[in-house]
Amino acid sequence: MLRNKSLLESVSFTRVPNVATIIRQMCRSNGNLKHLAVKFCTNHNEVIPEDVFRNVLSSCPNLIVLNLKGTNFYTRRFCYELKLLRHLRSIDLRMNRFLSVQDVFAIAQSCTNIQELKLSQCNSKFTDQDAVSLFDSLKKTIRSLKLDLRSLGPPAVLAIFDCTKLTKLYLFCAYSLSGELFRSLAKQLTNLSHLKICNGCKLTCEDFCFVFTNYREQLKHLVHVDVSGCWRLEDSGLKAMADTCSVNLQYLSVKSCKLITGAGVEYTIARCPNILHLNLAHVDKLDELCLNKIPSALPRLRRLVLDKCSNRYQMLTALRESILDLEVKESLCEYSKQERAFL
Repeated sequence: MLRNKSLLESVSFTRVPNVATIIRQMCRSNGNLKHLAVKFCTNHNEVIPEDVFRNVLSSCPNLIVLNLKGTNFYTRRFCYELKLLRHLRSIDLRMNRFLSVQDVFAIAQSCTNIQELKLSQCNSKFTDQDAVSLFDSLKKTIRSLKLDLRSLGPPAVLAIFDCTKLTKLYLFCAYSLSGELFRSLAKQLTNLSHLKICNGCKLTCEDFCFVFTNYREQLKHLVHVDVSGCWRLEDSGLKAMADTCSVNLQYLSVKSCKLITGAGVEYTIARCPNILHLNLAHVDKLDELCLNKIPSALPRLRRLVLDKCSNRYQMLTALRESILDLEVKESLCEYSKQERAFL
């Protein structure tokens, strides 16, 4: 099939078995590719030969975006040969269990114009010293970053905040992120449109109030805010977010923010009428009165995520009937992204 599509500029494979054979065929006839995604095409025990993706680098020199999330392959020579892709701006190697710290440095050396780097859920164990060196080499170009903070401390976070061109920042497992560091974020990163801080256990409601009150000008352009697992966040902090982001906010997740109540959510949806995606799963203090206000407050809402609660089912049915094209999802786990369609 791909042999007859020599002018294709974008190809995506997701959970495709025996994908190596297809990729080899693609490389023989699709040298014009600019966007390639090969996602979740191996199970835990499978490994795609490294030469398959090395062949992609030499056969598709015009690639701009390369997404290999969840697909395992050995990366050592591949990372050094990324220099063949002179136009590459975005690379996603999340969930590759073979990616090492040395490989990441090879990426930084090979991809001098890289703007988006996604490395979360990998086995590579960064030290603070590694992170400081890495982001010092990337800070002039990097605009989007997804990173697991599990093994990193203040020096690494400060190095990230020194990447002042960042517009999208996604920090996972932010257990060690202190309130003091968080308060310096908006002061240094003034161009953010997307902010995700997951499991920021040390961040207090006062920290959120401080950041979103004192740096309104810097944060008012946020369209995407995800503070899932920041369990100390309370209504006052959520309200400060709503006041700052107001009409620009389109994506909001407060999943597992246990202290948020219906009052905080009501205020937020009233202040942010353009929300398209809303995740309220495992927010235990919601009430039916709050959820009943969603249709009138958020007429553009397209995706709503909640957790299983039997006394909400009748209300959710009415909610879906009130908003055309609304997708309602049920979160199956507080600690992962497992979801299913609301029945």
